[in-house]
Amino acid sequence: MITAQQMDEYCIRNDLGYYPDTSYKKDFAVLEEQVREQEELLMAFTANNLYNADSAVSWNGNVAVVLTDRRMLYGKKTLFTSPVRIIDLTDITDIGESSFGNYETKLIIDLAVGERIILGLNRKNAKKVIELLKETIEAQKTLGKKKVVSVADELLRFKQLLDMNAITPEEYEKKKKELLGS
Repeated sequence: MITAQQMDEYCIRNDLGYYPDTSYKKDFAVLEEQVREQEELLMAFTANNLYNADSAVSWNGNVAVVLTDRRMLYGKKTLFTSPVRIIDLTDITDIGESSFGNYETKLIIDLAVGERIILGLNRKNAKKVIELLKETIEAQKTLGKKKVVSVADELLRFKQLLDMNAITPEEYEKKKKELLGS
């Protein structure tokens, strides 16, 4: 399982935090419980402020963002609530940027459902964050296209193995839970 500590270390080691050499462990902690056991950490970074242009949702302050091999998660730690949003990587249709003032670059993420998410990045590392984000998402989408076996096909295959007594009911249930992400 991916921990908040691992997310934070990745962010600091790769200089992807909004403020350099700053720990965002408490912000990543809200994402830790949302990451599935079988997911792999691909990227972690932080932004300052978030705005969803379609729903007029606005978060001020630190926003933690994590990319796994399947999803993008973002959230923030607040005093009373800890909002989190999860997006399947295949739902991301475009990534762009726009300058904003002297210190920030806006990361613009367009989704298949017509939503637009805007995150504030530190101008010093914005180019690095955006390039890495684009490369990571494109690589995962390409990998996903190569995986022609669907979850349903895999479940069917394991059910057939169970029916042939090649695996135990416990092994089948374990694999079923793994495939369904539960």
